[in-house]
Order: sequence, then structure tokens, then C-alpha cells
Amino acid sequence: MIDALRNSSAHVFVDSVQLPVLNDEDAHHLSRVLRLRDGEPVTCSDGQGSWVSCTWNSGEVEISGEVVVVEPMHPLLTVAIAPVKGDRTDLVIEKVVEIGIDHIIVLSPVERSVVRWASNKVPQVMDRYARIARAAAMQSRRVFLPTVSGPVSLTNVTGQGVAFA
Repeated sequence: MIDALRNSSAHVFVDSVQLPVLNDEDAHHLSRVLRLRDGEPVTCSDGQGSWVSCTWNSGEVEISGEVVVVEPMHPLLTVAIAPVKGDRTDLVIEKVVEIGIDHIIVLSPVERSVVRWASNKVPQVMDRYARIARAAAMQSRRVFLPTVSGPVSLTNVTGQGVAFA
């Protein structure tokens, strides 16, 4: 059963594995970027541990297997990262997701940080980090979608101020 997950042409996250519907971005990626042909295997996960084998057909996925439910690993793995200049933080998020980290805490830039975010840009930056984590989870065929939270001060992470998921 796990071979179907690992050997599929693509892996995507959907709202429901019982009725998998691709969002526009994923449908575009599978059809235009990966150029899947009808009949190619695709796996769909709800990001909560359930996944199903599907078949790509005319721009949509059709269920071709049984729903599989995977129990979460214990303990869940959390890492806190400090943002760095350029796109290096993007790369760090991608790689820690690929090795199995479940929760990424982005630390707030401090007074002498090279990285500084305008307060109105924080939601955009955090959304981008969440999209990067989602793409890395799809690439590495994860069935649990990692979470990205922050920015959080280092004091709150090292004290008992942050509750880990």
C-alpha cells in the first residue's frame, strides 16, 4: 500500500480524500508543469494522515483505491528557525519539512537582525512559508501537513510561552 504513495506520479493535498477535488494551483501544476497523462497514478492526502490512490483523468483525480489512515508519529518534531537574508529561509523550511519536521516556528527578527519585516508584510511572509512547507510535503509524499507558526520571540520559545503542537 505504501508503494502506491511512493510510486505515484504526483502527491497533492485535498480537503477530503473521500471526494478529492484539486485546487486550481494543483490542477495547473499536474496538467501544465508535470504534464500528467490520463491514467497516471496520483495520491491525495487530507494533510491529517489519510490518503488515497487516484488516477489522473481529464484534468481531475478519480479514486482508484482504498482510503488509508496513518497514525501520527510520536513525538511530533518541532524546530525554531531564525529568518536569514535572501531566500535561505525558504530553503531551510523546504529541507526541514523533507526530513520530517512537523512544526516550524519562525523566530521574530531581533534588533540587530539583517532581516526586517514591515508589520504589514508579516502575513504575506508567513503565507509564503506555509506554501513552501506544503509544496515540500507534497514533494516528499508526506500525509501530514506540517504547520508553520510565528513570528515568535526567542524568549517565548525558550520559556514556557509557546505551546508545541
